[in-house]
Amino acid sequence: MVDKHVGVVIQARMGSSRLPGKSLMNLGGKPLIDHVIERCIATVQNEKVVVVTTFLKEDDALETHIREKYSIQVYRGDSFDVRSRYEAVAKEYEFEGIVRVTADDPFKDPNHIYEAIHALDDTHIDYFNNFEIPIFPIGLDVESFKTEALFQNIQLDESDNSKEHVTYGLRQSSQVVKRYRTGVPEFTEVRLTIDTAEDFDFCSKLLEVNPELGRTAFDWAATREALESVKNR
Repeated sequence: MVDKHVGVVIQARMGSSRLPGKSLMNLGGKPLIDHVIERCIATVQNEKVVVVTTFLKEDDALETHIREKYSIQVYRGDSFDVRSRYEAVAKEYEFEGIVRVTADDPFKDPNHIYEAIHALDDTHIDYFNNFEIPIFPIGLDVESFKTEALFQNIQLDESDNSKEHVTYGLRQSSQVVKRYRTGVPEFTEVRLTIDTAEDFDFCSKLLEVNPELGRTAFDWAATREALESVKNR
């Protein structure tokens, strides 16, 4: 499977119950969503990056911000059935594979996205992730899947879990051929994701310690140093 047939799809919304409006909160000098988008477009061409959000009024500002700043697509759909948004985007843009990225994670590694794309080169693999076996901090997780596998799963699995969590059915199905990243665990208890105000404060401190962490190129050595510094404060 060549790169041009794989899309990077970011799911984002403003209506987080724990931290409302977080996608546009200023983190290290720019909105959280910008960190995520820029790491994705560092991996693939702009036209292969799509943000999927909801039809809800609260997400109008999110769409406006993205369209004004980036030449990428925004798709709006059902607020609960997130999987249906992925299905619609896959069909509209004729993606044969999708890398799923969540907009909560400002430190995504472009190399992980690239790896997830090329995991689908294997004709026998339907699904890949780098988190089934914990080896990275929370928030560096990436997964990819062939859209044909998603379409088949939609026909078989109408559970709320699969609609809300998109790949739940793929991960549970014995018919889906899966491959997982392996490696030596490191900082697996650290949260490089933003779900709460505490997460936001922690990630903000990391960027205060080393603003270079806000660049799209992920630097493990600098991240380790910043984590140790913040932990020892």
